[in-house]
Amino acid sequence: MPRSKEGKKRPPVDIDAVKLAAADVLDKGMKIRTAARKHGISKTTLDRHLKKNETLVNPQGTFEYIIKNDVRKVFTDKQELELVEYYKQAARLHYGLTKRDALKLAYEYGRANDVKNMPESWENQKSAGFMWLRGLRKRHPSLTLRKPEATSLSRATSFNKENVGLFFRKLKDVLSRYKFNPSKIYNLDEAGNSTVHAPPKIMCDKGAKQVGSVTSGERGANITMIVAVNAIGNHVPPMLVFPRVHFKMHMLNGAPTGSIGGANPSGWSNEKLFIDYLNHFVQFVKPTADDPALLILDNHESHMSIEAIEIAKKNGVVMLTLPPHTSHKLQPLDCTVFGPYKTYYNVALNEWMVEHPGKPITIYDVASVIGKAFVKSFTKENIEKGFLVTGICPLDQNIFGDHEFLSSYVTDRPYEEAAVSVQSTSSVTNAGVSTNPIASSSKSPEIIRPFPKAQPRKAPSRGRQRGKTRILTDTPEKEDIQKMKKNVQANRKRKVLPTKSVAAKKRQQ
Repeated sequence: MPRSKEGKKRPPVDIDAVKLAAADVLDKGMKIRTAARKHGISKTTLDRHLKKNETLVNPQGTFEYIIKNDVRKVFTDKQELELVEYYKQAARLHYGLTKRDALKLAYEYGRANDVKNMPESWENQKSAGFMWLRGLRKRHPSLTLRKPEATSLSRATSFNKENVGLFFRKLKDVLSRYKFNPSKIYNLDEAGNSTVHAPPKIMCDKGAKQVGSVTSGERGANITMIVAVNAIGNHVPPMLVFPRVHFKMHMLNGAPTGSIGGANPSGWSNEKLFIDYLNHFVQFVKPTADDPALLILDNHESHMSIEAIEIAKKNGVVMLTLPPHTSHKLQPLDCTVFGPYKTYYNVALNEWMVEHPGKPITIYDVASVIGKAFVKSFTKENIEKGFLVTGICPLDQNIFGDHEFLSSYVTDRPYEEAAVSVQSTSSVTNAGVSTNPIASSSKSPEIIRPFPKAQPRKAPSRGRQRGKTRILTDTPEKEDIQKMKKNVQANRKRKVLPTKSVAAKKRQQ
């Protein structure tokens, strides 16, 4: 019977009633029609199941219920499980299969294992059918189709056991040395705020070809917010960096209470502005040598100046940097605060445009919009949750499971033993029972379509030194950074001097 276009479905068969009726027929000699009427099931249904049972080799003579669709299934349950787990594992590696790729793999998997029930249409199209995939997702509800979030290659490969383990070792070191209480553990980060927002969904005509919503402009200015939060849910008032040469106090109208401002033509933070905020942080938190504060931040170049490190050491601030490209997992602000903040900021921008029709939003109006979004997003619950899910406070070095490091499997080289084996970790049924996909079939999906693995590449011999997690305020680290900056300045001078000499010669000629 074809699938109903109106969505009508037959009532499900009562399996227990079928078993009881079959027992009455087989054990008591009752007629099929009488047994079906007694247990409230269809006579045809009972007759069909009894005939199926006769074809089984059943030495005990007991009745076994068989699903009707089983005779038309292409793959066995074990084979389907292998395919499902392969699809899931590919997604965990950040190299998930599209719908068409999944169908093509199913066909190739069936051919490789000499599956006899493959429909003729599969052979003609060299691909499985969309209805088969629909049925597969229905039988395995944990498998779904989603639009993935774009993840840079750097983030996918840098979040590995080595980098994360080193960060937690450094964190454990400073916690054991200084005995910080949660109120003295801070995280600092920057967030960009554009004057152009993404319009939210609106009510409109169904079937309209194009629906528009007013925004401030096609390209907007960027205002950077620098902010720090601690593990008990408090925050240090932020600093707003405006894209101007000089900062004026009226730019902060409506900003969060206690905010300070700065100016940079690009609208982004730099070493000088970070130092200004660091002094603001010291004035607000009041750390001392006897009662120091821990400041966790990323490896941005503006955070690595010698002057900033000296100010931190002088005022009892211990600076610990995160591994490069891991802030999406290890930075509390990124994990649970900036997401809601961006949402509320976008809503506040849209409300401002509605309240001021025909007027574009400027950098002088952004502070009040930030003030509305800040109050709603920088809550005690959001901030505390950020420190909890990153394993920073309370300290939990095992907060991340093996499956969360799978994205680095593609490029991991020296730590292949630590990288999670695809075959050993992914094959778990819905009931939680581990299986071995290789043992259940002569050719697994991984043999047919191996997971991607990057080729070894040479380490760059030139360019900026790769960042790493480090305790910036430790004397050896400070001296290392100072030496590195001197080398960079010396290299710049060597590149500039020959150019000037050539120009001087041309002028003399």
